[in-house]
Amino acid sequence: MEQRGKLEAPEDFWPLPLVLHNMLVLECQFYVFVTGRPMTPTVTIYSSWYNREHRVYPSLEHLFAQDYPHTEFVLIDDGSTDETGERIEAFCRERGDRNATVIRQRNKGLTRTLIDAIDSGSSDYIALLGAGDLCAPEKITRQIEIAESSKSVGVVGCGVGYCSETGIDPTRAHHAPKEHTATHSLPKRIPRPGTHGAALIRRESYEQAGGYRAAFKYAQDADLWLRLAPLCDFRTVPETLYWKYQGSGTVLANPERSLVQALHSELAWQSSEARWHGRPDPVDVLGDDATYFLRPTWRLEARILKKAWRLMRQGELTRAAAVLTAVRAATPLGGALKALASIATRAS
Repeated sequence: MEQRGKLEAPEDFWPLPLVLHNMLVLECQFYVFVTGRPMTPTVTIYSSWYNREHRVYPSLEHLFAQDYPHTEFVLIDDGSTDETGERIEAFCRERGDRNATVIRQRNKGLTRTLIDAIDSGSSDYIALLGAGDLCAPEKITRQIEIAESSKSVGVVGCGVGYCSETGIDPTRAHHAPKEHTATHSLPKRIPRPGTHGAALIRRESYEQAGGYRAAFKYAQDADLWLRLAPLCDFRTVPETLYWKYQGSGTVLANPERSLVQALHSELAWQSSEARWHGRPDPVDVLGDDATYFLRPTWRLEARILKKAWRLMRQGELTRAAAVLTAVRAATPLGGALKALASIATRAS
């Protein structure tokens, strides 16, 4: 019977690759032990819904098709009075995805809902999906690649298109957001990641900026971007990976809600200007009442006139007239914003 001796390493054996492999494994284990987080960054996608039952299935089909493996989904029914909550639950049951959490709550509004949900999370990155919007499967993967390329990157956007009940709208122009480098000067424009739902946000940057603020029922993203502007860089994936829903129930489809959004966007600007000039932030001082103390500006007037012009081009002359009536109170020559404040009160 043949005797087998001990295995001997060949003369040309070089153990360096094995040593390097073991060192890498130990480094990964040490990182997880110290930080409590895996080496691969994690992402939580938050999507808040209110009375948009007809968009649940097409929107969530796109959301759950994300190809980035370390993703979890938090889907919130914000007190809907239709079948939105039931359809979200049914979709998740059908998919059987254990990475999805469904929350059903009394109506809080988008801003408060996002504040509570994000504060209870711990993922490395925060992503969003507007109710009814669509996104490409590679969206998060492409954004993570850019975000992980530099610690200075706090927000990553992407090209944005538009969709409706019939699907992606090829007739609407797509656009890619401009990039922004952190600066301690007052920005000339609001740095944007394309649209609110298109953003991927580094949690560390979000927390450093103070997160969303409950005083902003609308334009909560504009306020957040302006507070992030001096803290981090905004980068973008130029290709269109996100499609914003433009249909019934959206802010743009409602003139009064659109005006309130214009007011809150102006409040975000005036808050940013106050901080830059060393004055108290009006939102920190006055909270929800800060809107009533806005200074009339040409900037606000231009925003409202732009909304009126859009309505006129769409043939919505009655609605355009309502907007133009309100703009007389928003001009610097027209005094205080009493008319718009009244609209904000009725719409809230």
